[in-house]
Amino acid sequence: MSVTIGYPRMASHKQLDTATEQVLVEKCRRQNYEAFGQLVDAYQSRVLGFVRGMVHNSEEALDITQEVFIKAFQAFGRFDGRSSLRTWLFRIAYNLCVDENPGKCRINGSILRSLSWMPNSLGTSIVGLKP
Repeated sequence: MSVTIGYPRMASHKQLDTATEQVLVEKCRRQNYEAFGQLVDAYQSRVLGFVRGMVHNSEEALDITQEVFIKAFQAFGRFDGRSSLRTWLFRIAYNLCVDENPGKCRINGSILRSLSWMPNSLGTSIVGLKP
């Protein structure tokens, strides 16, 4: 599978309503690439902004953002809906930032608090960090 994440257009902050998002998630569970592309379009700029705020390197942020969506696509079968899709994507992004940049990520306390309740659904660990 190939996912291309680039500098998103400013207009890509499409807000999906809950029903549409749920339909797209269900399609992604069945490996539907078109539905996945719609979710990437809706969330890539927010995920990229979040990652860029943690790693402070635009190229690295693009790479990590791409990896976020690849991991999400591979793990949609394990997404149980206890959190919003946005929170789940940000948790994947957070874990990747910390795993790929130990000791180098800037971690905002409010980010930790907002993600701390959510289990590490992909099995990645956050070592030495407390909310």
